[in-house]
Amino acid sequence: MRYSVVLLVLSLGVLLTGFSAPARTTGLTSSKAKASEKNEEVHEDGALTKRELGIIEKDLNSLDYYGFLLSDYDEPKYIDWDEVFYNGAGLKEARWTKAIEEAYLKKTGNREVIADLTILAASDVEDYVRKTTGLSYSRMRNPLDWVYLNSSDVYVFEHGDTNQIEVTVKSGYVQDGVYTVRYEHNNWWGENADCEYEVSFTKDGAAYCFISNLPDLETKGAGEYIFPESNTRNLTNADIAGLDAETLRIGRNEIYARHGRKFKDSALQSYFNGKTWYRPTGASDSEIEKSLNQYEKNNIKFIQAGESKAPASGTKTQAAGGSGTKKIASGYTNAELCKMAQDYYQKHNNYRPPIAEVDSTEGDEVTIHLYENVGNHTATSAWYVINRKTGKGYDDIFGDAIDLTK
Repeated sequence: MRYSVVLLVLSLGVLLTGFSAPARTTGLTSSKAKASEKNEEVHEDGALTKRELGIIEKDLNSLDYYGFLLSDYDEPKYIDWDEVFYNGAGLKEARWTKAIEEAYLKKTGNREVIADLTILAASDVEDYVRKTTGLSYSRMRNPLDWVYLNSSDVYVFEHGDTNQIEVTVKSGYVQDGVYTVRYEHNNWWGENADCEYEVSFTKDGAAYCFISNLPDLETKGAGEYIFPESNTRNLTNADIAGLDAETLRIGRNEIYARHGRKFKDSALQSYFNGKTWYRPTGASDSEIEKSLNQYEKNNIKFIQAGESKAPASGTKTQAAGGSGTKKIASGYTNAELCKMAQDYYQKHNNYRPPIAEVDSTEGDEVTIHLYENVGNHTATSAWYVINRKTGKGYDDIFGDAIDLTK
């Protein structure tokens, strides 16, 4: 009897020592929690290092994952899989056979294949979706709009263009096993191309499991600002260092332009008309003054103080013939040259490009881009390369000599 009791106690001890309560994940949405639970190696919470950001940037620009940055989604089920698989997503393609080609042509009604065919096995697509989202392909709201061939169990897509535009990773952090990385597209033409984006995912070794990819609409048009953060923080001497008085004047007025101010200065008005973020309103100057936050009020005073100490890039203008401006001293300002370029183009082509902006400067040489926004792309009217001091130069497309002062 004593031995039976001892054996019973030992058996209970073994059972109890082999039992542990299941781990609990808190502070995440259900999709994030499920994704986080997949991680075997959880990164410590906090900011990502420069080295880690570099690795992630390389991974996000790979064929395997780049497509996850080409659609907006707040849950993985809303990912656009046409975008993800457009370039094959790094999967090994199924062999292009005569049978597949004939079945494809029969189903589409096409007479011949005129471009490349991307062919992916349905099983590979389903496995890839589960691996990169943690969900089954059947739960996706934007599945592939490719031709599915039941006889071969493959998806087929005919296309020629396989261009890829890379992204630049700017910052990132980890919280509860979820990576959130801020990045921007390089020369992309999408609807929110000028926004910074945030993509979130978990990692299991080198494998990524995506959760969301959304634009930060507060940064829309940030690349078109002189001071993109003038409404969210106090500027410092480092922000205005090296800027001339005219640039500072425009930077000060873009604070008002954010609030839709209309400008009596035609050169300033023309400048802001060329910015995608500018939306003029009927608000009075006093109403706009009242709408400024404290950062903006502080920065207006700060920039204005800097203008008086900054070097002048040009001088004021007065009415004259031709373009309506006349150089008085050392050279024309950027705003003046843009207006002169629009006037010149209108005079010689009976059309006024709505947008004129300085693309680059090198010494006294200024490159001016005249264009308009058409849908999601730009239609260029002219590129002018002009000497700031003389107002003369050449048409960079046709090579003709031009004089903006006439």
